[in-house]
Amino acid sequence: MPDKTMAQKAGPKQRRLGKLAMSLAAGVSMAAVVGVAQPTPVMAQKAGDAKLGAYLAARVAGADRDLGAAVEYYDQVLMVDPDNPEILSAASLFMLADGQVEKAIATAERLLEYRPDDGTALLLASVGKMTEGDYAGAAELVATVPLTGINRLLGPLVEAWVLVGLEQVDDAFAALEKLSIN
Repeated sequence: MPDKTMAQKAGPKQRRLGKLAMSLAAGVSMAAVVGVAQPTPVMAQKAGDAKLGAYLAARVAGADRDLGAAVEYYDQVLMVDPDNPEILSAASLFMLADGQVEKAIATAERLLEYRPDDGTALLLASVGKMTEGDYAGAAELVATVPLTGINRLLGPLVEAWVLVGLEQVDDAFAALEKLSIN
């Protein structure tokens, strides 16, 4: 019989925390999508003319808040240009906003190969670690999130959930104190 994954070994408390963390990430994703700077057409030139239409369609769908369509079009662009950090970034946010959390996490993890200091990708990857029950791994990732922009809010929230998962409740409350600092 194969070894159980960390998610399978996790108790009900850890699974609930993982689900709560995913819900938190999904809930705040709309704010990230609203504030995301969509890639410019220059960024899509690597995809070539054949997929430029898909790229433009993704931008239009995103502007219209048609999240599912935006994800589909970004998927098409990523098939041709899988290493474009701008496309990976936008795609992961739209995937998250559309509720495709696991796909968003996987895309964010790919983005970290090109942008290891991308705060949103680090937060998504840390949520992924939490859902697997790897709170120590999540703590390592969340500790490196630059607290700029929306991550000034999201970073301490995710950090608090990681610390609760590590059963460090007092430290979790301390992490939330960062939210009251101007």
